[in-house]
Amino acid sequence: MKRPLRHFGLLILGSIPPAILLMTYHYIVFGSPFTAGYAYTIGYTNFAFQFMLKGEWHKAFVILQRNLLIHPKLLFEGFPSIFLLPAGLYFARRTRSLHPLAPLLLLWFLAYFGLYFQYDWLRVDAYIFQTRFYLPFAPVLAASAGVLIASLLDEKTPKEIKALGYTLLGFILLVDLSSFVSFVAHYVLNFRFGQPLLPPPFRP
Repeated sequence: MKRPLRHFGLLILGSIPPAILLMTYHYIVFGSPFTAGYAYTIGYTNFAFQFMLKGEWHKAFVILQRNLLIHPKLLFEGFPSIFLLPAGLYFARRTRSLHPLAPLLLLWFLAYFGLYFQYDWLRVDAYIFQTRFYLPFAPVLAASAGVLIASLLDEKTPKEIKALGYTLLGFILLVDLSSFVSFVAHYVLNFRFGQPLLPPPFRP
């Protein structure tokens, strides 16, 4: 168990700087490091399961249908390593470092995906406005993709397999960079104070 604990400790240490920055931001904006913007949200956050509990199955179906058509593209733009998740978790079961944690990582991913896939989104026009809700499962994607690519780049693997590993790594970085550049070009550089950042959200 020493090796998994060491990796977990590195994850915690790597999380401390961004956590401090986030808490500092909350303190400056909201007056408390433990207060988030959702505390001031006007209205209600609706999930498909809430409509189901009310017997409004049609509204729940509309939310799920819309998200099914929109989320895959936006999730891939925000987290391109998501397509490595199945193979990464399979390889994780064969490694000493993540073997005890592989089932937990899968449950972690499914919990957040199952919850926010039901969300009645207010913004469906750009990946960055949706994938922020899925940020909690980013460590799962990073760990699974890292295990898979590291397995492909092992010293004992043939050169052809190593080339595949480098190709996957380059592909992920390329999609990440292109998505970010596209967002900056379309939304950040075109921003004007006093004008809405985006058009009204799409409603089917």
